[in-house]
Amino acid sequence: MNDVAIPLVAIVGFKRNRFAPLGGMRVLTVRDGVIRLQGKNGTDLESEVAALTARLTRTRTVRLESAAGSAYIYGFAQLSKLPDALSQIVIRESAGAELIGPCPPGALGVMSPKNVTGAAKVSRALADALHERGVG
Repeated sequence: MNDVAIPLVAIVGFKRNRFAPLGGMRVLTVRDGVIRLQGKNGTDLESEVAALTARLTRTRTVRLESAAGSAYIYGFAQLSKLPDALSQIVIRESAGAELIGPCPPGALGVMSPKNVTGAAKVSRALADALHERGVG
């Protein structure tokens, strides 16, 4: 990871495996060399950046894989209902961070220059931002 890389925060869709028809919402954070997928009931995936791989799939999801486990994430073009617990995580983690995709009111970070419309383009921006921070 680049020592000067700013933290990353994004609200993402989440699936445990590629065959799951629907997933839930999570908050993706990359800070201090650690990537976390946090949900309203705790952390689903936590790994060192160097120990993680991220691959954009044909279905425009991003497959995250490490020794700690794997998950599929995808971007949102817009938010409908965001649980309060996730909104609080975004607001708490967003100070000084790069924000990708839609964010709730009160987020304090800087919108990414990669901020784009369309879920597939948001997923691509997430994959690119992870690679910029040292994810394999």
